[in-house]
Amino acid sequence: WVPDHDATVVERLKAAGAIILGKTNMHEWAKGSNSINPFYGTPFNPWDTRRIPGGSSSGSAVAVAASLCLGSIGTDSAGSVRNPASLCGTVGLKPTFGRISTYGGVAGTGGYTVNHFGILTRSVRDCALMLNQTAGYDPKDPLSSDAPTVNYTKSLGTPVKGMKIGIIKGYFDEGIVREVRETVDEALKTLKTLGIKTQEIEIPHIDLVPAAQAASTRPEANSDHDHYLRTRPRDYSPGLLYSLIAGLLTPAPVYVQAQRVRRLICQEFDEAFKSVQVILAPTIFSPAPTIDDCNRGYIEVDGKRINLQDRAGNFLTRYTIPFNVTGLPDMSI
Repeated sequence: WVPDHDATVVERLKAAGAIILGKTNMHEWAKGSNSINPFYGTPFNPWDTRRIPGGSSSGSAVAVAASLCLGSIGTDSAGSVRNPASLCGTVGLKPTFGRISTYGGVAGTGGYTVNHFGILTRSVRDCALMLNQTAGYDPKDPLSSDAPTVNYTKSLGTPVKGMKIGIIKGYFDEGIVREVRETVDEALKTLKTLGIKTQEIEIPHIDLVPAAQAASTRPEANSDHDHYLRTRPRDYSPGLLYSLIAGLLTPAPVYVQAQRVRRLICQEFDEAFKSVQVILAPTIFSPAPTIDDCNRGYIEVDGKRINLQDRAGNFLTRYTIPFNVTGLPDMSI
């Protein structure tokens, strides 16, 4: 499919002199975190081709990690930029909701109130350079923010001594494997040597995030799938088809209640940010699973079996969805 117009983000990158190389492979309809694609093939993790690259913006991360390009764009309604960035070892930024225009995106790839365009690069500096060109109000996107932008490269290298980092206990500890926990602890030690202070913070209703995410994004995204579900249902893979059908069963009162819960969670994060400037958390609970792991639905690590999916949803996006529900900026480094 060749669009008859450029997305705003592409327009702005071209205007800044960027060369657009092409499109990359991804998860079907951007609705998954492993990018096992039955139609166009499964992208491989460039560091170990037996493993998934994450998703849904898998090819975007693979292209950056494999040095095919200096930067790429992805969409993120549950972790689809940060997830592959983490598993492929790149920088992945999901900016504040409305910071980058989503005009030109494919309808149905994410819920309207949780979906973002994000940036994948090899370094934070490159990410800031791309954000300088892509951020800003767009009248063609009704959800675009008119808050003024800044020069995002200007503060790079500024000392962080005295900055306070918040640590949320509980939610990000569930299911985390030893290797990831040790890596996060090492990162925290490094930050402390730079003079950063840590503080435990509470988000009392954070455990409701998975339910609020599902009850928000499924009805919103399904509104764009209604026509296809009625006329071309067998063009979907069975897994996605059944997931979309399940989304149709979300009652309107549940959707409305989810929005009330989201507002409560946003207020709790706002309260936490009165005492800290940054929150530190793992992006994903484990290193990159193998393609075989994903096909059978679980990994075996630390002497135990961990399912990749449970009643609360997808484990590969469990740690990223709080920042889609709230619209807060979030970066995987």
